[in-house]
Amino acid sequence: MLMDSDAKEHRKKEHEVDDLFIGRWSPRAFSEEKLDRKTVMRVLEAARWAPSSYNEQPWRMVFATSEKDRKTFAECLMEGNRGWASKAPLLIFIAAKKMSDVTGGPNDKYKFDCGAAALSIDLQARMLGLYTHSMGGFDAKTAVKLLEIPDGFEPVVFVAVGKRGNKKDLPQMLLERETPSQRKKLEDIAFEGKFRQ
Repeated sequence: MLMDSDAKEHRKKEHEVDDLFIGRWSPRAFSEEKLDRKTVMRVLEAARWAPSSYNEQPWRMVFATSEKDRKTFAECLMEGNRGWASKAPLLIFIAAKKMSDVTGGPNDKYKFDCGAAALSIDLQARMLGLYTHSMGGFDAKTAVKLLEIPDGFEPVVFVAVGKRGNKKDLPQMLLERETPSQRKKLEDIAFEGKFRQ
């Protein structure tokens, strides 16, 4: 379940790693099949346990499962994401508290911490046979207004969660991109001893 046929066909490991990592990819074709409440809570619970600097847990998640709430969330997304993402049965918006409760100053690690929470969502979803697609393509001002995000919090990312749909339902431009993306070679991103280009 962790590795679908697309991931098996398009992705090859350089070193031994769990199939969970290779099988996690971001499709745009989502089934509109609803997720039960227990599944939704399991996905959100995974984010709760993500690591964070000083254990600040700066992420706050607003989620949408009802058609009404998903339509509101879709209004925040850029046009290129709106059509396909609004079909996902679960949309999650992650905002971050920018100030540290521990130091009293700015928390310059909040985006990193939110990334850890988002990856926790991704991996838990994949373990449940679901897929996710994180989106930076949204209008922050619209999100703050429509989702009533208070001052001191910054919009970070939207995440679509659900079962895979039929990729043939996507517009041609997106259909061509509906395959697991490749990764750079490990030797190009991991350097022993010192940085090199």
